[in-house]
Amino acid sequence: MKIKATFLDEISHDIPHQNWSEKEWDADFALMKAVGIEMVVMIRCGYKRFITYPSHTLTQDEKCFVPPVDLVDMFLRLSDKYSMQFYFGLYDSGRYWVDADFWTNGNYEREVAINKAVIDEVWTKYGRYKSFSGWYLSQEWPQWVNNGICDLLAVQCYRRDSMAYANTVKAAQANIRLPEGKKMNFVPGVLLMVSGQISEAEQVKKQLLANRKLNTNGEILFYNEGLRLPEIRKIIKDVYTEKVSYPSN
Repeated sequence: MKIKATFLDEISHDIPHQNWSEKEWDADFALMKAVGIEMVVMIRCGYKRFITYPSHTLTQDEKCFVPPVDLVDMFLRLSDKYSMQFYFGLYDSGRYWVDADFWTNGNYEREVAINKAVIDEVWTKYGRYKSFSGWYLSQEWPQWVNNGICDLLAVQCYRRDSMAYANTVKAAQANIRLPEGKKMNFVPGVLLMVSGQISEAEQVKKQLLANRKLNTNGEILFYNEGLRLPEIRKIIKDVYTEKVSYPSN
């Protein structure tokens, strides 16, 4: 199995903000290229008031802080340098996580409007880069999917117990209501490691097999450090016997 894509955590949420210089990022991109990474996805351009590029839209409308470094420009320059595809993750205001009425009180429409402005702003600033390949929707997904604007859905179904995991995947599938004629690939996230603790290999195996029974076309493995465990590497080799089939349009 070859892993060809990875997230770039834009480090505005749970990692000290902008803690690497371009020298460290360049070395990381070189290592990713060496192991076969072809696509990098910036998981979000900002969270609450911390952002990754100097944005007039977000500093004006969301009162975000002006970042000391333009991470987006740096990521794109490095993506060009190492011939990778770069996908830009949209802005997350954080309202969804604390607002129980997010979808009905106007905040959803506000989030969409802000991100439409972000898209226009970002394309004007960075669309010249050859590596700029598209957008990643970082908000919670049901409304995006049901409106028919997603081609691939990756839900963080992270659970350590295989039964809890399967129930989470089923709940996600129950919320997918695609418009007629729309095709979309659903790939749930499987937890390999978090907070320094690697998942039990047998539970990982049961989760991968549960995905097959539930007719998913693959999964996203979070995160790569879990592959250090030989038992998990063996399970992955045993399960991945053929390539995933992606939608053709």
